[in-house]
Amino acid sequence: MSHDTTLTRVGHHGISERIPLPADVHNADLTTALFLLTAPRFHPAWSQYLLQVVDLTTDREGLPAARLDFAGATHELVVHAINPANGPLSPTTLIERLRQRDPSICLTPANVVHQFTGTNDELAAVAYACGHAVVRGYLNPEAGDAPAVIREQWLQTCVLTLAHLRGEEHAGHGH
Repeated sequence: MSHDTTLTRVGHHGISERIPLPADVHNADLTTALFLLTAPRFHPAWSQYLLQVVDLTTDREGLPAARLDFAGATHELVVHAINPANGPLSPTTLIERLRQRDPSICLTPANVVHQFTGTNDELAAVAYACGHAVVRGYLNPEAGDAPAVIREQWLQTCVLTLAHLRGEEHAGHGH
């Protein structure tokens, strides 16, 4: 099932922009989806987040094997706050920073990290839905106040979105 994920989504809480990565960006082929979220309502010190889905199935010389949270995981969804010293970033400046392999783009640790089993199209659609949910105020990209609760909300959203995409009943945590 293919979904249009090229649109910028605008909501009361910000903007979600899908960023197509040029082939000359380091490891661009491992990124299934990349979104720049500009959402200033979630934290007083920074306003942008990187929402990325990484393909865990591609082996690459020089890179360690992916650390899987469960057997059969194919993708990892990650949300990082963008270092406010770098921003605000536009899609163009983000790509330039990625080309430069700038390690200071994002703050660490990541705010949200979850692994799933699915196709590239499914996980790109999940990322698109999550970006939309952030800018509409349904998902919080900032996990500082209640990390377990916020990460669980992201997991539930992703699991239910995957089930919906697959025509499955919306049930449980079977990622």
